[in-house]
Amino acid sequence: MPHPTDKHVGFRVRQRRMSQRISQPKLGAALGVSFQQVQKYENGANRIGASNLYGIAKALKVEVGYFFDGLEETGNGKTLDAFTDPHLLRLGGCWAWIPDKIRKHLIGLAEAAARASGWPGPANAVREEPRGEG
Repeated sequence: MPHPTDKHVGFRVRQRRMSQRISQPKLGAALGVSFQQVQKYENGANRIGASNLYGIAKALKVEVGYFFDGLEETGNGKTLDAFTDPHLLRLGGCWAWIPDKIRKHLIGLAEAAARASGWPGPANAVREEPRGEG
C-alpha cells in the first residue's frame, strides 16, 4: 500500500505536469524512465528518488519543495482523498485558465457546499475584507 506522502508527492507531480501540458512520455524521456514509471510515481506506487525528484522539478519548472506543499494538511484523510480524486485532477488542469474573479466565486461555492456537509472550514483561511463604497 502506498505511503500517504508518496501519494501526495505523486499527485503534485501529476498536477504540475498536467498544468504544464506535458505528457507522461515526455516527462519520462526527460528523466530517462518509461512513461509507465512516471505513472507509478504519480500514483504513489513507486517512491521517487531524490535525483529523479530533482529532475522532475527541473523539467516542470518548480522548486523541489512544491511537491510537498500542503502535506501537513493530509492528517485527517479527507484532504488526501481529495488529492487523488479524478475530478480534482480535471479541475486542476483547467484552473490556470479561469480568471481570478471567477476562481473566487468557485472557491466560495465549494466552501459553502463543504460547510453544508459538516466541514469546519480551513484553519488558515485568507479572507478578503469587504470594501466600502466610495
